[in-house]
Amino acid sequence: MTFILARFGAPMNYRLLFLIGAVGGLCATLCLTIFVKEVPRPPAEKIRFSSLPAQVKQILTAGGSYRRFLFIRAASEAALMASPFFVIYLSAQKGIGPAFIGFSATVLLLAQAVGAKLWGFAVDRIGTFRVSCCCAALLALAPLTALLAKGEVLACLSIAFMGLGMSGIYLCS
Repeated sequence: MTFILARFGAPMNYRLLFLIGAVGGLCATLCLTIFVKEVPRPPAEKIRFSSLPAQVKQILTAGGSYRRFLFIRAASEAALMASPFFVIYLSAQKGIGPAFIGFSATVLLLAQAVGAKLWGFAVDRIGTFRVSCCCAALLALAPLTALLAKGEVLACLSIAFMGLGMSGIYLCS
């Protein structure tokens, strides 16, 4: 990622922040794996690879609501994997300056905070499935607004849609 940011002319402090964030995430992962002890579970039934196709078929044919949820979750995760490239696309293709990178992180954080509160109320009222559908629609709307963005306002709106959708998907999971 630092090479990509360097290629698009991002200032060194953004690359340093990304590197510090990556090292911090690595340290947190190492601390969890070393210091957190897992609670022993009762022995479970062994699952063989040969039984996997039958189990997948049973899961997919058992209920339509689970199939829809599985599709929404898979599509949402695909959209979430593309989220770092929004900023790169907007800064490289649309001519939005390097200051947008830091500002987009702020917009994303605020959208996730507001979305967590908003979707929490919505889940209590209409249920997790409908909220998942709304969030998937927001995650589909985010790249469309990024493609139509001519300036910082629509670019921030795209990042906000992504943050709102991400927080709802995380909440419904």
